Amino acid sequence: RAIWLALLALAVLAGTFLRWYQLDAQILLDDEWHAINKLLRSDAHDIATHFGFADYSIPLTLYFRFLYLHGGLTEWGMRLPMLLAGIGLLAAAPALARAFVSLPVRVVWVGLMALSPMMVYHSRTARPYAITTFLCVVAILAFYHWWRRGERRWLWAALYVGATFLSGYLHLI
Repeated sequence: RAIWLALLALAVLAGTFLRWYQLDAQILLDDEWHAINKLLRSDAHDIATHFGFADYSIPLTLYFRFLYLHGGLTEWGMRLPMLLAGIGLLAAAPALARAFVSLPVRVVWVGLMALSPMMVYHSRTARPYAITTFLCVVAILAFYHWWRRGERRWLWAALYVGATFLSGYLHLI
């Protein structure tokens, strides 16, 4: 058990490093500019109630607008929620699956997520994909717990509904 826990910690550390490494050297690209263009042309009400032609995440654009109005709109600030979601997934997913997945399987799962090029990439952008992935995994595991457990079912149901709603709202397309 101690070896598996050490490997789990190593996988989380490796995934954290890969998501953080050279993040400050990245620049905003492609779709990341849609949100900036929207926040410069619109107020918060317009951002919250209109999706528009170009795809941008409404909650992230509102977050960027908050940073912009308070003098903190930086590339680091824009990427921080995705970085935290990408790292949080490495810790939350095995914890939520603990009741029905063995420790070795969880360690391998976290190791694969830690090294996954797409998951690393999603954690390094200013797009909602890392948060959506995190919320979808949480929603699926919360649904499983709601379905299979008798105690605290309403908590699992509330977590499922909240994660499902937020993941859909973050990425409406």
